[in-house]
Amino acid sequence: IIFEVPRPAAQDAIFSSAGPGEKAVVVVRADKKVRATLPIDYDATRLKAILTSAGEKTIGSVGMPLTDPCEGKPADSGCHRNYLLPLWDGLSLPAGYYNLTAVVTDSSTWAEKTYVVNFSVN
Repeated sequence: IIFEVPRPAAQDAIFSSAGPGEKAVVVVRADKKVRATLPIDYDATRLKAILTSAGEKTIGSVGMPLTDPCEGKPADSGCHRNYLLPLWDGLSLPAGYYNLTAVVTDSSTWAEKTYVVNFSVN
């Protein structure tokens, strides 16, 4: 009897932003589909994100206001003002190197948090 040794399933590649605090994360699945998540806190009111190739070609961009997810909900609703916002979930990318840059702004103080994730698709 000959047994075939199973091959391990391809693993997702995980890339994250540098620096202290919460991280932006890009997951590249084995099928080359991408999912980015950004940490959003309750003070955030605006998001601008851009996804570019190594040659600086824009793959996608997002700009939008952020609203308080708990606005109008009772205090005991279990709502969380800090959350992860998914971007480009399921976007297929060819093999190459990419950059995600996202800026989250608090419009009341104009404080900005910038996340940069460099990642590759094999």
